[in-house]
Amino acid sequence: MKVAFCVTAVFTPVLAKHSKSFSLIDCISVGVDRMQRSFEPMRKQVEVWQRSELTDVTAKVVVYEAFVEGRLEAPKHLARTVHDLYFEPKYEEFRPRTIWSLSNAGTGSNSAV
Repeated sequence: MKVAFCVTAVFTPVLAKHSKSFSLIDCISVGVDRMQRSFEPMRKQVEVWQRSELTDVTAKVVVYEAFVEGRLEAPKHLARTVHDLYFEPKYEEFRPRTIWSLSNAGTGSNSAV
């Protein structure tokens, strides 16, 4: 089982040449529309992760493989922080043992250090 430690949204910035016909409002509208199209698939993926329960053993294996075996390009010293944030989360919404909670522990480890 693969667990991502972040949720990524892909968007393409709006590019335009400098000209007198350039409309900043139109440019921003197109850019926001492009970003919002990626929200629904991302929201659905998060919902799937929130329903996907993990056993404690599986979570520990994921953390071990990510940091000890090097399957995740991240500083190894964050392994303990990820472990602690998953098993003793700071926020109630991350208490359930799910892929979403483990992902949050991974992304939250950078701000916890």
